[in-house]
Order: sequence, then structure tokens, then C-alpha cells
Amino acid sequence: MKIIQTYWSSPAKLNSPDDKNGRNNGGWLSEYYHACSWALSNLKFRQFYPHMELYTDTNGYDWLVNKLGLKYTKVHLSLDNFDTYHPTLWALPKIHTYSLQNEPFIHVDGDVYIWEKFNSELENGQLLVQNFEGETPYYKMAIEQIKENFSYLPDLLKEQIYNDHPFTAVNAGIIGGQDYKFFKEYATVAMDFIDRNKNHLSKIDIGMFNPIFEQLIFFLLAEEKRISITPFSKGIKKNFAEFLTINDVPLFTKYIHTIGGNKRLEYMCNEIEARLKYEFPKEYNHIKDIYHPIGQGNEQNSQKIVIKELDLYRNYDNTRRLLKNKGISIHDVPVKKIEDYMNEILNQDNIDPEHHLLIDIYQMESATNTILNNKNNKTIPQPNDLIKKRFNITYNNSKKSLLKRAYKLNRENCIILFQYHNFDDAINQDYLAQVISGKKDDFLSHSPQLMLVKWFNNRIMYQVLKSWDILLYYFEDSPITGDHIIEMINTGQTPCQFESNDIDKDIIHFLTKNLLYFNHLEMVNI
Repeated sequence: MKIIQTYWSSPAKLNSPDDKNGRNNGGWLSEYYHACSWALSNLKFRQFYPHMELYTDTNGYDWLVNKLGLKYTKVHLSLDNFDTYHPTLWALPKIHTYSLQNEPFIHVDGDVYIWEKFNSELENGQLLVQNFEGETPYYKMAIEQIKENFSYLPDLLKEQIYNDHPFTAVNAGIIGGQDYKFFKEYATVAMDFIDRNKNHLSKIDIGMFNPIFEQLIFFLLAEEKRISITPFSKGIKKNFAEFLTINDVPLFTKYIHTIGGNKRLEYMCNEIEARLKYEFPKEYNHIKDIYHPIGQGNEQNSQKIVIKELDLYRNYDNTRRLLKNKGISIHDVPVKKIEDYMNEILNQDNIDPEHHLLIDIYQMESATNTILNNKNNKTIPQPNDLIKKRFNITYNNSKKSLLKRAYKLNRENCIILFQYHNFDDAINQDYLAQVISGKKDDFLSHSPQLMLVKWFNNRIMYQVLKSWDILLYYFEDSPITGDHIIEMINTGQTPCQFESNDIDKDIIHFLTKNLLYFNHLEMVNI
């Protein structure tokens, strides 16, 4: 199957960066991330489809091929005459590209990446698309503007919108099929729609017009001609969440499409850059040297962690205040005596409920103190090292092998506490001062809970364990495998009910999240 891509350079250079429907830098935060995206898309598709062609203009050829060094089986300079069109009509050159095909093809956008070949059902479809899209406020707004301002509507669109029928469109992240002749007629309808309304484009939001002439017209014409459409994915959520779970690649997700505004999210930009660096270091270094020459990059120097508040916790100030409130004046008593006094209370067989708040506060301060001591003067891990560690685990393990591995609580980073009270997650010194003074009595329920005191983003955080995260408790005392956790859940050995349609997937999500992103767990050999 032939893979084709289209790159028209005008939208990337002429639109305002603030135009949410525009394509400045391809919609990415910078040209650098735009380059990383095109490189990753090109390289991933070439792993599975050796025949890959590019349709572009001279500026696009200079950027993608000459500057970035991307490889294509053939490059067509077919878009040099498109500068007569408004640059916000970014889907128009794609439609022109579709019309030039004389054999089956799959067209893919430069923000689509795959980690496996498409199945034969999709490749053999008369027409294929990424997915179907239902009627949305976005489409409705575009259609209202078109009805009010355009002088010409194709008959198939006119019938649809004036009869006020609910409609279906497609998403063209990938589009193509065996019936390449259909695309010639489709392109004629779509381009005629644009050409006959050129004088009215200034009256509408042009960016919103693209899905109408590309994706809605495609569906309506296929429906009129009774040609079947095979979607890559069915039952898609309105926010396209299924195509954005890049953290799941390659364990669960093999297809990513960074749709629309998601390209402006910093974490998405960083993920695309990191995937390119990990999988294609040679090509990544070439692009990095273009945009971030040696000595001008954004790498962080190694830094030591300096805990300024360490003495505050070492002295158990909040515990002392509570003791003083109880009439026990030990303001100047050494820390060791505070710890001995509290340990006596904790070791009692029947703990007086009057001591519950005191115990909760003391344990929080003690756990915080322990973690801060662990971290003080330690070197902050380099982001690149953490990313490499994450990818080494997710790329080199199967779902089955991850469930068979053993994990334990990362005690250097976190401590689990049993708490008598139900505290807020947003705990800080001001919050604790209000608790101690009694100002939070109306909101502080006597409801036992598990709390995670942890080091995250180079600071102490407090997290009440809920839902799946309650399972962290089972990793506290000794290493345990994912398979063992699943067995415990299936046989009712856990105190909570965990509803799941795919327990293996949910537990792997739990493990990878707590192992690779929050550093609550560590992998061990047993």
C-alpha cells in the first residue's frame, strides 16, 4: 500500500500563532516541535510501509528534504501554484493530492504516528478514514456561517443542511482506499465549493471551513454514491482521547494523532521530541543541531536538592503546638523526647481518641522529615535520564512480562500512613495551622484513610489514597507482582471493589503510572 503525505508551507508561516484554527508552525508550539513531528511521522510510517511519497511546494521540499533530511520514495512539487489561496485553507492541498492518485493509497497527516502496520481490512477498504465524527457545535457553527455568507452550496450539502438533518462526517487524519477514482470526483466537488465562494471567505472563520469541505463533503458524497467507508477506529470519544494516549505507547496504543490544540500542550511536544530521540537518535540529533546548536540547548545542569524547610519539620513544630494545646508544655524539649513521647502513645493497645489528631499530625511531620532527609543534598535526576528509563521499560517489556515482574514501594520517595482523619489533599503549613487551631473542625471528619506522603516535582506532597491507588498499600511491606494483585482482586482479597472491563490493562496502567511517572514504586528482582 502506498503512503502519501502533503505539506503546504504557506499555513505554517503566515498564520497567527494565536489562531486556534490556523496552522502556524503546523499548530505546534515552535518550528522545532513541528520538525520533530514530521520526522517521527515519516520515520514511523517508513518502518512499515517502504513506499512513501510527498506532495509539497518548493519551500516545503527545502525544509522537509533538504534541511530536515527526511526520506521519501518520490517527491512531487505539485503545490507551488497554491499561494493564490488563503493560507488558512490548510486542507485544500490535501484534497488536490488525493485527486492526483491513480492507484490505491493511504494519505497520512504529519501529526500521525504508528507503531504497527494497518490491518488488511482497512487497507482493502473501498474508502478508509481514521474515524467517523458526529454532529458537533464546531460543525454547527461553521455551517451557520456558510449558510449566512456563501453564494454557492453543493447540492448534496444544501440538501443536508437546509433539511436540518443530523449529519456524520469523517476524520481525515488518515484517508484513502482502493477506490482512488472516487477522490477525483470528490476533489472536484470540494474545490468547486471553495472556488465559487472565494469572495466570501473573509466573512467567515476560514479555519472552521476546512472540516466542512474536506470531511463532511467526503462523507456525503460517499453516502450518495453508496460507497462503503472503513474506519480505522470505531466508537471514538468527542475529545479523541483514544488517539492522544501517548503515554501508553507502545504497550497499549499503536496509533497517535495529535489532533488540533493538543499540539500546543507542552507535555505533548515533549513526548513527541522524546520518542524521536529514543527511537531515531541519529535523525533527532540532526534536527536538534539545526534548532538547538551545541551550547544553546535547554539541557539542565545537575543540581543538588536543598531543603530550606528541613529544620521546621525536624523540630516537630505542629506536634509541639498540639501538645501545648493539651496543656503539655514541651516547647523547649529536645526532639528525641518528643519522638519517645509519641512512640509511647503509638504503642498503646487502646489509643485514646483524644490522641488521634495528635498522632495524625506527628506521623505526617515524621514522614515528611524522613523523606526530606532522604532527598537533602541529593542530585536532581536529569529529565532525559528519567525519560530514557521509562522508555527502556515500556519499549522492552510486553504487557505479560510487566505483570510478572515484582514491585515494591519506593521508600526513599514515599511513605504510607494510616490516618484517623480525612484531610484535604492540598495540605500545606497554613492548612495544618488551621487544623491545629481548630478552624477546620467543621470540615475535618473523623474518617480513617490511607495517606501517601511523597516527593514529587522536587517538593513534598500529600495524597489521600483512593480508587486504584489504594493498591499501593500492598506493596509496602514486601515485593509483589502484578499477577498477584490481579489474583487478589479476582478472589475478593482486597477491601475495595475494583470494577474493570480489562483487569490486566487497568493493573498495568496502575503499575506504569506509579512506577514511571510518580516514582511511587520500584521494580525489583525476586
